Amino acid sequence: QQQRLSLIRGKPVAQAEAQRETARARFEGLYEHLSSRLTIAWARYDASIATSNAIENLVLPLAEELDADVRRTAELGRVDSALLIRAIESARDAKLKLVETRAATATAAVLLDNLAGPPPALPPNRPTPANTGDTP
Repeated sequence: QQQRLSLIRGKPVAQAEAQRETARARFEGLYEHLSSRLTIAWARYDASIATSNAIENLVLPLAEELDADVRRTAELGRVDSALLIRAIESARDAKLKLVETRAATATAAVLLDNLAGPPPALPPNRPTPANTGDTP
């Protein structure tokens, strides 16, 4: 039965079906690849935001508080230069890490934009609430 159908359909039909299957397989492979890259990009973006928030809300205030405590102690006449240096380094490191995580967030956002493509454009003459004349 299958051989008879192949003979009836002819060689061009079989070639077209093979090309269609090849194109479908390529599309599915590309789709899976891009879907995976998009998932990874979202994970990196979310992780960088969480890290940035943790540094900004937890680590940086503690480092700045330590720096302020050491400076207050120094103003009272008890200068521990090693502790002062560590406090300054701690605050600097926290700020530097915050800058790095914000840069990672921006990089991840750019990658997401590249993977997702540009946002859809609005039609040129689409009415908006400002120009419909339907204001109360």
